[in-house]
Amino acid sequence: MKITKLTISDFLGIGTFSYDRFGKFNRLKGKNGVGKSSVLKAIQEAFKERGHDPELIKIDSECAEIMIELDGQLEISRKITPERNQIDIVHAGQPITKPAAFLKKLIGNGHLVFDPVLFYLADKRTRRDLLLQAVHFVLDRNYIETEIEHKGFGDLLAELDLSEIDWHGHGLLVFEQVKGVVYDRRGEANHEVDITKKAIEKDRSEIPEIVDSDKWQKFDLSKMTKELAEKQNVVSAKSAKEKMLDRLRSDRDRIKQTIQGRDNEIKQLQERLEMLIATQAASKAELEQTIAAGKDLKEEIENMQPPATDEIETEIAAYEQHQKALHRLEDIERREKQLEALEATADRLNQFFKLLDTGIKKEILSNVEFPVEGLTVKEDIIRIDDIELDKRSSGEQLVFSIRLAKQLAGDVKILCVDGFEKLDDDAKSALVNEAEKDEFEYFLTEVSNDRELKIDSAGETAPVVQLAMTPDEDF
Repeated sequence: MKITKLTISDFLGIGTFSYDRFGKFNRLKGKNGVGKSSVLKAIQEAFKERGHDPELIKIDSECAEIMIELDGQLEISRKITPERNQIDIVHAGQPITKPAAFLKKLIGNGHLVFDPVLFYLADKRTRRDLLLQAVHFVLDRNYIETEIEHKGFGDLLAELDLSEIDWHGHGLLVFEQVKGVVYDRRGEANHEVDITKKAIEKDRSEIPEIVDSDKWQKFDLSKMTKELAEKQNVVSAKSAKEKMLDRLRSDRDRIKQTIQGRDNEIKQLQERLEMLIATQAASKAELEQTIAAGKDLKEEIENMQPPATDEIETEIAAYEQHQKALHRLEDIERREKQLEALEATADRLNQFFKLLDTGIKKEILSNVEFPVEGLTVKEDIIRIDDIELDKRSSGEQLVFSIRLAKQLAGDVKILCVDGFEKLDDDAKSALVNEAEKDEFEYFLTEVSNDRELKIDSAGETAPVVQLAMTPDEDF
């Protein structure tokens, strides 16, 4: 299936886009910022099975919309709002009830996001990561449990909680999660062993030595138990009476304390009353003095001329500003020292991450079924027929990238290539020659001097209908 019509509105920097004259090669041309990459992104977004990214909506717009028509029979419409990502598909005039499943079958292993030029230009590590992302590799729970049993550790399955693992994720990620579960359970087990050992040692140290003797062989347990019970009854009766006597003594002391407390309170109230009477008299005398002083002060204020304070206030403000600047400098010096520690920590974390990133197990990679015959991946090196990909010519490398993308394709015969101008002449010729042999429809972006987005389809250059882009943005 190929695209026969594409309509986009309010997507990223695009206002309105419409085009229906696509050919074998569709070169999206223009300066940076006119929307070339945004068109490719819209095509990829239209075929996405799931996910919601409201950042794709053009600024100041309520929603983004994409419509793709394939072979004049299949229409895919996607509407992105801040709350949801809605997909509607109509095939031969009939609506599809399960659009996500339909798209998954239609696009195979998600080849529309596998850009052969991006793969061609990438370094070894990025190429390997892109290849693994594009390859469908699943490790299901049954396979993992069977492998554990075959390795002789089937008895540990009951000890491992594998229920929280995302079995729908990439096989390599699933494997790392399984390792994490085993690591955590191992730590718990070792901790339990230590606690149990210490408890056993403690109990053994507290057990008294047992000595055999004739005394204990002749011991009459029944008689001694009865005698003990009689004596315990007497002790219990005495203890009960003593507790009752203690309660009576407590009540006596409490009542005495209450009476004493009330006597003290009465005495304090009498003293307080006498003090208040004296204080009241003093307050009245103080009031008269205050009123007289207030009158004198009021007359003095009325005769005073306030001095100018602007100059002093300005100097104080300047001083405070200076102090703030000093404090900021001190704070900057403190944070610069913190930054040194943070950078050291970040460097350590970066080293640790690189160490983890190189730990992919050989036996896991050996289970990956790659889509190109003769393709193998060992560590960061990709080989075809035992020859490193990096040692082949640029044309051969690009042909491999294109064939890989086509092998990953489903029923939609589309390849999206971002940055055609980045290829050397050998690679460009290889791309064109390879494309002439297939039935795919190519969408390529290319930087040119055109101020507006134009599409060159089969040699015919035409401006896009009603295109509006946010200035100086390329997506």
